[in-house]
Amino acid sequence: MARPATGRRGRQKLGEILQEWGTVTAQQVEQALGMAKGTGKRIGEALIEAGFCKEVDVAKALAAQFDMEFVDIAGADAAGEIDRSLIPDDVAKKHLVLPLGRSGSRLKLAIHDPMDLELLDLLRFRLNTDIETAIAPKSAIKALLDGPGEIPQLCPGHGH
Repeated sequence: MARPATGRRGRQKLGEILQEWGTVTAQQVEQALGMAKGTGKRIGEALIEAGFCKEVDVAKALAAQFDMEFVDIAGADAAGEIDRSLIPDDVAKKHLVLPLGRSGSRLKLAIHDPMDLELLDLLRFRLNTDIETAIAPKSAIKALLDGPGEIPQLCPGHGH
């Protein structure tokens, strides 16, 4: 039986995805890896802090890397999806997650870190429900939770 290419190599690296998309260069990825290693940060954070790419680029690449949906919560369509009544406000703010609705017994949440499996387990337990996740930029989630809809512009060319 033939296995898919991703099964043989494992999950594609974030830096590779961003390079394929033409968002960053190999040199920028190497530089960010060095910065990340020295500070204990993840490569995505290092790429953003170095100004090599935008947070939205990293969020989209994480969604691709983990085969998850990317949600543009800064977009007009997403505002209608968000239902803050589905989880307690303290849970949403503490863990930086946004409820995007229910599908049967499953709760759909916008998260910013697909690698935080401990958080997902905690939320499943605390909310007593199955969870379906989508990726959104951390700053956009935070802005929505903190204010009355004041979301930073995440499009290239706009301040951040």
